[in-house]
Amino acid sequence: MTIPLFKYFPELMQQIPRTDIIPHATPVGYLRKLGAALNYPDMWIKMDSYTASPYGGNKPRKLEFLLADAIKANKREILTVGGIGSNHCLATAIYGKKLGFKVHLLLVPQPVTEHVKMSVKLFSYHGAVLHLCGSYRQVDSFVNSFLRCNSDTYYIPAGGSTPLGVLGFVNAALELKDQIHGKEIPKPDHIFLPAGTCGTLAGLILGFCLAEIPVKIHGIRVVDEGITNVETVSHLINGTLELLTASGCKSVSGFDMKSAYTLHNDYFGKGYGEATPEGEEAALMFKSLENIDLEVTYTAKAAAAMLSAVKSHAVSGPVLFWYTFAGPVFASLSRKIENSIVPNEFRRFL
Repeated sequence: MTIPLFKYFPELMQQIPRTDIIPHATPVGYLRKLGAALNYPDMWIKMDSYTASPYGGNKPRKLEFLLADAIKANKREILTVGGIGSNHCLATAIYGKKLGFKVHLLLVPQPVTEHVKMSVKLFSYHGAVLHLCGSYRQVDSFVNSFLRCNSDTYYIPAGGSTPLGVLGFVNAALELKDQIHGKEIPKPDHIFLPAGTCGTLAGLILGFCLAEIPVKIHGIRVVDEGITNVETVSHLINGTLELLTASGCKSVSGFDMKSAYTLHNDYFGKGYGEATPEGEEAALMFKSLENIDLEVTYTAKAAAAMLSAVKSHAVSGPVLFWYTFAGPVFASLSRKIENSIVPNEFRRFL
């Protein structure tokens, strides 16, 4: 399959390596029951839970390019970082192993939920080597020391948010363009999604500019402001533009990307991984009306922002929720995994 990024910009095909983790476009859907409950009959969803098998969500879109780059660089091991419940770390463990890498995960404590417990077990089940880090302030020191001693290691920053990783969501925006042209979904006027390390947000902003589709993107901050901020978004967009230009792609002109998105700070709550009342209410509505599961860290907070905007009439026209959660696909498997498989220093989180 020729992905939309290479279809619209064929000059990139020989320059940008890619692994074939994602076999097809993810579906779009109509949130009929949710829209009826809110008297807003123009609500849609992009189901990125179906990006890849056995583990979907937004992370495989970035890993398609990052793991291909690791192969190109002849690396044998992968090091990445995230919270002890990180979806990115789990996706890296699964697809890194599938491609023959030894995967190291540098993990930082976060509030312990059932999802976190599940993730800690699954990291070990999929063969990742776990390293505990006290806080994100200590990450750089550990990473620098590890890479000095392990030259065969390819480092992927938290969330896979690098210019190469961002390309995964440039491609996703072009994928939605095809679905709009195919009349699977109307052109959205507003898109809501969680914003953590900002790679997904930056990719969609840039992708819709390349696609020449005017849309207002709403990134809902779910991580500390030191990580999720407009400077991070701009840095990732500029870095990705430089990568595209160096690979022979035409530059973007005629678009004001700063006005193409809003970064919302009002739905973060007490901290990363901490549930909010608004998020819990949104999760209940999505589950009861559409049978869609949201988790408290990312998707519930983004959904809460979208529902608030609809209820307060802050938006008009078609609204799209970009669903980034992999879904509870491993819940039954994790319950069968013995705690003994987990390294001693991580068992306290179980």
